[in-house]
Amino acid sequence: NLEELASDMQRHSTLSQSASASLAQQLAEAQLALSSALGQSTIVQEELNCKREECEHLGRELLESNQRADALEDRIRTLELELQTTSDNLVATSLTAQTTLAQFRETEEELKRLHLGLQAALAATGRLESELSEANRHRD
Repeated sequence: NLEELASDMQRHSTLSQSASASLAQQLAEAQLALSSALGQSTIVQEELNCKREECEHLGRELLESNQRADALEDRIRTLELELQTTSDNLVATSLTAQTTLAQFRETEEELKRLHLGLQAALAATGRLESELSEANRHRD
């Protein structure tokens, strides 16, 4: 019985040593896997930091671009208002020019009438001078 007990204890000790060796091997493999995972985690964290910084940079660029677009829209609205004012001024100037042209034509017609009247007066004066001259010759 003692021999059996010793044999059982020897077998149990061998199994225990084998199990310990196996557990030690599994622990070493787990530590290696954990170390590898930590290394990968660090790499992923660094990549995430880079992506975050890139996103922040792109966000700032987008904000600046939006601000420039807003400024350009404001400038376009200002130019549209200036263009409308210029257009209104051109319409007013055109109306003034049309009125001035109509007045000029009226004045031109009046000058033509006056010219014709003056020509008629000159002709009448010429006739009167001839008649006066003729009358003076008869009187002499």
